[in-house]
Amino acid sequence: MDLLDYNDNELIYLMKSGNESAYYFLIKKYKKFIHGRIYELHLHDHEDCFQEGIVCLYTACMSFDDSFNKSFMKYFEQILNNRLLDLKRSQERESEVMYSSRLNLDNFRAIKEESILLKRDFFVPRSFLMKLTKREKSVFEDYFLNNVAIEDIAKKNNTNKKSIYYTIYRIKGKIKKYMVE
Repeated sequence: MDLLDYNDNELIYLMKSGNESAYYFLIKKYKKFIHGRIYELHLHDHEDCFQEGIVCLYTACMSFDDSFNKSFMKYFEQILNNRLLDLKRSQERESEVMYSSRLNLDNFRAIKEESILLKRDFFVPRSFLMKLTKREKSVFEDYFLNNVAIEDIAKKNNTNKKSIYYTIYRIKGKIKKYMVE
């Protein structure tokens, strides 16, 4: 069977019927298109983004319905663009946080004296503690400073682990927001 003779709709039908070679043929067919979109958007981690593109291709194949009078190419392009734009926004947010949290070596000593050392040599200014509620301060000290296990923090605060995880999530969000300001 020569897959070159099939159009996208037929290849998708074969794929949904269990023909793996049809899916691999589609990957080969759309490989340059995926790479092109990654480069157009200037995304980092090209290999990870390409893997995301392959997942989008699979998703598009499995959810494509030709009864909507839309070509598979346009349908796949829409799914891929949405995912790659999400990745781009995520990468931009990460780079903003990384840029804003870089330490100026000239001010390192002053920052170190006025700050609290967290894991992996990351400093948070002591004034940040004023932004936390009483419970958040307690969890912050236990989790970030004293490396207490989540289960133990939950027992100490007479609550469940999920609540502690949510509190840690809120604290991390406040740290990011504080560092960007």
